Amino acid sequence: MQWPELSEQISRVARSLASETDTQTTLDLAVHLAVEVVPGCEEAGISVVEAKTRVSTAAASGDLPRAVDRLQHEQGEGPCLSAVREDVLVSVPDVAVEQRWPGWARATVAASEVRSMLCFPLVTHDRRVGALSLCARTPRAFDPTDVQVGRAFATQVALAAAGHQSAASAESALEFHNLIGQAQGILMERFELDAIRALGALRRVSQESNRKLRDVAREIVDTRAIPEARRRAASPPVDGGR
Repeated sequence: MQWPELSEQISRVARSLASETDTQTTLDLAVHLAVEVVPGCEEAGISVVEAKTRVSTAAASGDLPRAVDRLQHEQGEGPCLSAVREDVLVSVPDVAVEQRWPGWARATVAASEVRSMLCFPLVTHDRRVGALSLCARTPRAFDPTDVQVGRAFATQVALAAAGHQSAASAESALEFHNLIGQAQGILMERFELDAIRALGALRRVSQESNRKLRDVAREIVDTRAIPEARRRAASPPVDGGR
């Protein structure tokens, strides 16, 4: 593949991914585009990092990459996990003779048709998204062009996914702020509290009931009911707080 053609391919990928409106749709599109634009790729999967350390399969073009990921999770090792943990491109020319992850390699040969892989970390300057895994059913299916195309493709996927995640985080934070404000308002009106004491009451209920502050506030806003235990937590002290 010549550079002008490669450049056009990646530009088209970037435009397609940027047109999606949420993370999951972006990842679903990305795995199918990977099969289309990377010459040696037969199937593709994307794993994402959750809760900072847990890695899970977020999208796949078919059953093959899901099976490979499942075996990695079962064995606790494999090329995709290494790509995520070490932030490096991982090439597996021949699964049958792979020595870096022997447990995973044996299980993969026994249980799947995958015989070669490329795994690209999905990272931006400030975010670790996960990894893109490209699979093929024949050994040594990927050449330097596949690596070049895959690396550029992975960069676009990481940028698109991170952008959607950042937007979703901002939206979630705004929703949380508004929810707490509504619950505060209900307590302020019901018990003649100021904003600080109303927030303090919400926090005490959250701690004493071992529930998240968001869940407590959601129940108050949705039901507009204050159970007796919550009523005691919200009510001002008889001495006026002195």
